[in-house]
Amino acid sequence: MSRIRVERITNKEGTGAPLFPNGIRVVGLTSLSNVVAGVTTFTSDVSIGGTLTYEDVTNIDSVGMVTARNGIKVLAGGINVVGVITATSYDGIDSTSLKDSSGNIKAQATSAGIGIGTNIPASELHVMQSKSGGGSHASSQITLERDGTNYLQFLTANNGTSGILFGDVADNDGTAIKYDHNTSLMLFNTEASERLRIGSSGQIGIAGANYGTSGQVLTSGGGSAAPSWTTPAAGAWTLLQSASNPNTSAVDFVGLTTTYAAYKVQFMGANINSSNSRNMRCKVYLNGALQSGNNYRIMSQYTAIGNNTSYGYGGTWTSIPLSGQYNSNSRGYNGEITFPMKLRTSGSVESLQAFYGTCVSEEFGNTIRGYCEGSYSNLLTGIRFDSPDNYNVTDGQFYLYGLTRT
Repeated sequence: MSRIRVERITNKEGTGAPLFPNGIRVVGLTSLSNVVAGVTTFTSDVSIGGTLTYEDVTNIDSVGMVTARNGIKVLAGGINVVGVITATSYDGIDSTSLKDSSGNIKAQATSAGIGIGTNIPASELHVMQSKSGGGSHASSQITLERDGTNYLQFLTANNGTSGILFGDVADNDGTAIKYDHNTSLMLFNTEASERLRIGSSGQIGIAGANYGTSGQVLTSGGGSAAPSWTTPAAGAWTLLQSASNPNTSAVDFVGLTTTYAAYKVQFMGANINSSNSRNMRCKVYLNGALQSGNNYRIMSQYTAIGNNTSYGYGGTWTSIPLSGQYNSNSRGYNGEITFPMKLRTSGSVESLQAFYGTCVSEEFGNTIRGYCEGSYSNLLTGIRFDSPDNYNVTDGQFYLYGLTRT
C-alpha cells in the first residue's frame, strides 16, 4: 500500500485521537492545529510560522544552536547559565548589556572594560553620570562596603567637587579627601569638619582658610592637639636656604627682603677648585644687581697662621675678601658673615647697611667688617660666593639664615 487518504482518524472507540505506540514517521508536509506531546524528537529542522506555546515543558535539550531572531524574554524564574555567555555586537562593539525595567542600559561590558552610565567605557571601570536632571548636589559615585560597617566612596558632584569618602557606615562621619574644582583647593576633612587645605599656590590652611601671616611658622600642638600658625620668638634665626658641595662657578642666595631683620651665611669646608689653593670672595646684590665695582669699603684684621703675624688693612675693594690678604691663596674656608637689613629712621634718612664676620682658612684667620657704598639707597637682595680665579666653588656646606623681627 503506497497511500492512504482519510478525512479523520480516531481511536477504536471513535471518541479520541489515535495512538501510535510504535511512533509515526512523516516524510512530507504535516499541518497540525494542536500538538500535545510527552517526548517529541525531531531529527531534522522544524519550522513553526506562528507561536509555539509550551506550558508544561520543564526542559529544552538542544544539541545544536537555538536561534531567537527577536531576542529571548524571560517572564519569571530568571536565567541560570552554567556555561559561558558569548556577547553579540552592540553598535559595532562586542559587548554585554544590563538594562532596567524601562530598557535603559545601566551597565555595558565591552573589550575595553565595564561602563556604568556609559555604553562605551574608556577604561577597565568607567562610571559616568549626566548633570542634566540631577540637581546641584547630584553625584556619580563608586561605593565599596565591607559587612555594612566600613565604606569607601569615590565621587564626583555637580557642584564641582570630587574626592574620596571613607569611614564607618553607621556614623557616616564625613571623613574625606576632596578636590574643589571651582576654587582649586585640596581639602582634608575628619568628622565632617575641614582640618587641612592646600591652595592652588601651595599654601597650607589649618582648619579652613587660615594660612597664617608672613613670617609665621607651623607649630605642633602635641599629641592631642592640632598644629597652629605661630610667630617665632623675637631674635630667632631661621634656616632659609642651603647648598651642599655645589661645584658651581658661584653660590648665590637671592630673594632677600626686609621680612627679616638680618641675614647671615655660615660656610664650612668650602674650596675653590678642590685640587688647588685658590681665593674665595663674597659679593652682594643690591636691588637685584650684583655689585662688582670698586665700592666695597673693607676694614679687616688678619693673622698669617704660618708665622703668627697679625696684620690690619682697610680701603676700597671690588669684593669682600675671605683669604686674609686679597691676593693670597688658601683652602678650606670656614666662617660666617652677617648682613643687617637697613631701616628708615625718619623721612628720607636711611641707615648704613653693613656686613661683618669671621673666616678661618688654611693660611689665614681674619675678621671682616665693612659696607657697600651703594647700600645707602638700595636694599640688599642677594649674597654671592665665588672666586676671582674663575674656578668653581667645589666643596663644603653653605647655610643662609634669616633673623625674625620683633
